[in-house]
Amino acid sequence: MKKEISSAFHQFIVDRFGYYEARHLHQKMDLPSHPITRAYNNPENTPHKILIAFCELLDIPAHELIRDYQVGVSRISNIEKAYHQRMYEALKES
Repeated sequence: MKKEISSAFHQFIVDRFGYYEARHLHQKMDLPSHPITRAYNNPENTPHKILIAFCELLDIPAHELIRDYQVGVSRISNIEKAYHQRMYEALKES
């Protein structure tokens, strides 16, 4: 079976969990596989709720996923982006 990595975000997840674990990560998130696969293939179109699910699973602030991997940049509003940035900055200060 050929291992296909579809984006830098997908590569990040594979590096963190392993290729085969990443294929079944949706079960840990209690979500269907389709939105997770779409997030791997096209992270910038990831809905906000999927971004949050990844944040909780990875224990990473949403701002880092937005900034480093462009997760959700096309789908989430500027208000949500600003909120996550403020939370990230507040977390760094404490």
